Parts: sequence; structure tokens; C-alpha cells
Amino acid sequence: MYRNMRYVYEHTHATPNGGLRGIRTAIKMVAEGQKKGYPDLSIDLACGGCHGMRIEMKHGRNRLTPEQLVWMTRLTEAGYYCFEARSAAEAIKAITEYVCLD
Repeated sequence: MYRNMRYVYEHTHATPNGGLRGIRTAIKMVAEGQKKGYPDLSIDLACGGCHGMRIEMKHGRNRLTPEQLVWMTRLTEAGYYCFEARSAAEAIKAITEYVCLD
């Protein structure tokens, strides 16, 4: 994505949710404002009437958790375009389509 969409890349960040962590690290992350279920990738560019894009990355048979469904619904209702991607290629395709909405 960086080589072909540098402007988009500069407005993209990852949220370090998930993964196995010790209890101290988990407590610290919550204290710092980490929210369970928040999407993995955020693109803070308004396009096509949306405030930005949020992507939840899933692999294999993994499905959205109840917390992730709540966040995706909440963000969609707030004007964000939300997408569940099953691969990096699928995420890149969705991002490309999103930024070309204007």
C-alpha cells in the first residue's frame, strides 16, 4: 500500500488489539484507553460522504466477536465505512475502492 498510495498510508494507523499479553500489559492498555473490539486499521480520510474507514482483519474461520460487531455497527452509524477483510489483498482492494469514491 505504501508505494502505490502514500497519501492514504500517511493517514492510516493500526490499533494493537488482540494478541496474547500479560495481565499487567492488558491493565495498562485499558488504562491508556484501549477499547476491546475496536477495528484493526483506521484510515482517517473522508471519502464518498464517510468520515473515514475502519477495517477488521480476520483469518481462516475467525469471525467478528460480539464486541467487534458492536464497534462496526457504532462506527457505521457514526458515518464511517467499515469493512471485514480476510486477507491483505482484500483490504487493499477495499481501501482502493474507498478512496476512489469521491
